Order: sequence, then C-alpha cells, then structure tokens
Amino acid sequence: MKFKPAVWLLMPLIIVAIFLFFALFNISTPGFHYDEVLFVNAARGGYLDGFVASKIGRITLFLMAYIGGLKSLLYMPIFFLLGVSYETIRIPMVILAVSSVVVFSWFLYRQYDKQSAFVYLFLSLLNPAIIFQSRLDIGPSVIEFVITQIVLGLFILYTKTQKLMYLLVLPIFLAIGTYNKLNFIWIANAFVAVIFLSSWRNFLSFLKEKKFGQLGAFFVSFSMPYLLFIFVSLKFHVSNTYSLAAVVSTIGLKVQNAITTITGTGFIRFHFLDIPFWVDVLILGILLAPLFSILLRQNEKLNLRRVMQHIKHPGILFSVGLILLLVFAQIIITTQAIATWHTAQLLVFWNFSLSLLFVRVMKISWQGVVLSLVSLGIVWSVLSASTLYHFNNPKLFIWAPAIDTLATFTKSSSERVNVLDWGIYNQLIIFDYTPHKYSEEFWTIDHLSDEEFDAYIQAHYLTEEGMVFVFHSASRANPNSTAMRVLRSLEKYGYTYSEEEVVMQGDQAVFEVVRVVEK
Repeated sequence: MKFKPAVWLLMPLIIVAIFLFFALFNISTPGFHYDEVLFVNAARGGYLDGFVASKIGRITLFLMAYIGGLKSLLYMPIFFLLGVSYETIRIPMVILAVSSVVVFSWFLYRQYDKQSAFVYLFLSLLNPAIIFQSRLDIGPSVIEFVITQIVLGLFILYTKTQKLMYLLVLPIFLAIGTYNKLNFIWIANAFVAVIFLSSWRNFLSFLKEKKFGQLGAFFVSFSMPYLLFIFVSLKFHVSNTYSLAAVVSTIGLKVQNAITTITGTGFIRFHFLDIPFWVDVLILGILLAPLFSILLRQNEKLNLRRVMQHIKHPGILFSVGLILLLVFAQIIITTQAIATWHTAQLLVFWNFSLSLLFVRVMKISWQGVVLSLVSLGIVWSVLSASTLYHFNNPKLFIWAPAIDTLATFTKSSSERVNVLDWGIYNQLIIFDYTPHKYSEEFWTIDHLSDEEFDAYIQAHYLTEEGMVFVFHSASRANPNSTAMRVLRSLEKYGYTYSEEEVVMQGDQAVFEVVRVVEK
C-alpha cells in the first residue's frame, strides 16, 4: 500500500485535530469530579488539609497513601502564572497526552516504519477512553500513560541495540511511575520479569566474568521502584487483601473492564453513557477482523505463519504481549483494582502490539486493514460525539453544572461549610480557596458508634452559630450515611435546621444545603 508523502503527513494531522476537538470542546463541561481535582490544593501550596498526606514546607510529596505529588509539582508554576480554572486544570493534561502519543509515534516511525507509527497514532488518539481520560484525568492516569510510553520506548531500544545504558535508565522511569501512582508497580513487575527472562544469560556472563560493578549497577537501578514501593507501603500502611473468593468474584468485571478499555467504551460507560455491550463486541470485531480474515484463508501463502514472517522483530511483539498479560494478571489478583483506570494500563501495550500486527497484515491484504480503521474511526467518533452531547445536556447528565451551582451558593456564604460526603470538599475549594471555611472531617469519624458520634458532634460543632452542612441528596436514602447521622445528632440535641438550597440537575436533586436555625 503506497500513499503520497503529503497524505502520510495530512492523515496524522487530521487525527490530532479530531483528538483536540473532542478533548477541548467546551472545556468547562462537565463540572469538576473530585478525583480530577485532588491535586489542586497541593499545587496551590497545600494551605488546606485536603489530599496532603506528606509534605516538606509547601511542597507536597504525597497526596494520599498511593498517589505521589508529581502532578501537583508540575502544576505549581501553571497555577502561579495562570490561576486555577477549568482551562488551566484540563488543557495541560490534554496537551501532555497528545504530545506523548505524537512523540512515541515518531519514535515508532524511526524504529520501524511510518505505517506502524500511523496505526499507533490512530488507535491512541481516536479511542474515546484516551480522549476523555485526557480531558478529565480521573484516576488520575495521564502521567501514568506518558511514563508507560517512555518505559516501552527504552525497552524497545534495549531490545534492538542490546545497549546496557537503556537498561540502566529504564528503572528510573519505573520508579518515577511508581512514585506518581503506587499501582504502577504492576508495570514495573512485568518489565522486570520479561527483562530477566530475555537477558538472564547476560547477567550470568557478568557473574562468571566477575563484572560485579555492572551487576551492582543493575541491582541498584532495578531496586529503585521496589524500595520506593516498600517505603510508601510501610509509611502509609498500604496493604492489599488477597482473598481467593474476592479474586474469583471480580474476574468477570475485570475482564469486562479490559475489553471495554480496549474498545474505548469503558471510561465513558463508567461515568456517562449507558452503552450496550453489543457495541463492544462490534468494535472488537472491527479491531480483530483483519487478523481473523488472514487466519480463515485457505491459501497456504496467506496464513498466520506468513504474517509472523513479515514482522521484522517478532521478539519484541512476544515480549510486549507477555508484559500486557502479566500486568492484567496482577490487576486480576488485586481485589481493589475494579475501575477502568486500572485496566487503562493495558492500552499502550495493546495499541503497540496491534500496530505491529496490522502493518504486517497490510503486506498481505491492505484493503482489510484500511476498511477496519475507517470503520473503527467512524464508530469511535460517534461515541465521542455522543459523550460531548451528554456533557452539554443537563437532563441527560447529572454531573454538571450542579457542582458549579453549589459552589456559587457556598462561596457567597460567610459561615463555615461542613461537607458531609466524600469528594464535595475537594470540588468546592477549587472555586473558593478560603482557609478554615470548609471542613470534610466527618467521613473520618464514620467508624464511631452512634453514642461516640453524637458526642463528637456536640463537642465540636454544636457550639457554632449559623452552621451550614452540605451533602449529596442521594445520602438521604441511606440511614447510615454520614449526612443522616449528623442530622439525627442535631435532632437529638434539640436543634432545628432549614433547607437552604437544593441543587437540581434537570428534575433530579443532586446536592442539599441545610443550616442550623436554633435550639
């Protein structure tokens, strides 16, 4: 398949433009999700208490036990120069994501060919999961996505050149990824295992030749992510309960998450749209159709063996496929890894492997690959357009602008605002960064008995005038929710309260604000 040079330049530009359109269009929608903005307080200097687990001066080292302060460090100069807004929070991650894919695609062009680079660019920038995770960075996952591409690039360079320099630098980025987010250790484990399997003879020869300096350098380098993991686990008492029953009970969900991540529906299904599973089957069929068409051919010259013969470096395809499987195996046995941003770790390895396979199939039957990519582009674009439509239609989507409406109300209030549900605090301080005005400590005392809980409320909160409490309307349906326990405590001690504000999204109540009136 041959295209003119101008076409090879124009097609990537069109793909980048489509990505930027979906990722940036009407950037202030939807309203902030608490997971999206958990780093903002730390990036502002950590003057408030939200998501600051460890810091030195005004530099936050860890936002929480398993998330480091890398993103907040990157954003400190951005917020200092440009302030905090939807644009300054979201646009940098979009630019970082698209830039990393473009650079990695250029790297693949230099290492393999322009077809491999184009397919990787196509699969990475048109996938709705990557588009909207870049826009909203829930997880968070964008920096993890970027570091994964860097690590994979170093691994490819080492595999092709056998230069030990790449092998020494690679663990540094594994450590950076682990610091950014502790579950990056899954990727570190997978790379270390594959590197050992492919290079153990080299390490054995170092030992026989008494090259202890080189062995020591490798040991120190590869120990960095693990030393960091152990340090964080001990400091913050991080643990994972491995229960066979829990693992078995969540396998189906994790397999579904993996499939829907690959097909691009997982992230938007998890948060926004009710997408039937047949859509995933359709997309998966489109993705794999070129490979199956080759397998089903009866002509001996057009079979999978010939496809493999066309691959210039089959070893790298096998290695990356093994890394993908090892990462997914660790996701399966980690009982807490039940969200789509966990299986998002698979995307870089899947897209890279598929790009190599597609290009080799092109040498046998390029029409099938082109048809598959065109069909995939159409389906993914429809899904992305539907997601944007939901962002801008309050009746269809309850995430925003409800939080903006609530923030407008609380910002105008002079009283202390006591947040009774997880996440709202982190959203409100984006709009009103006033020290000591907002409190969210209630969720930390949920473990107390009713008597202890009531005594705590009486000692710490029933001495103030004009107390204001904010919670999710959905909490009213749960008598054991923090919000309902607080309201019962008020009633127990003879306080009355009034409904100050009910924030609606369409015809659905989303947030409620109550004010204590009198005793």
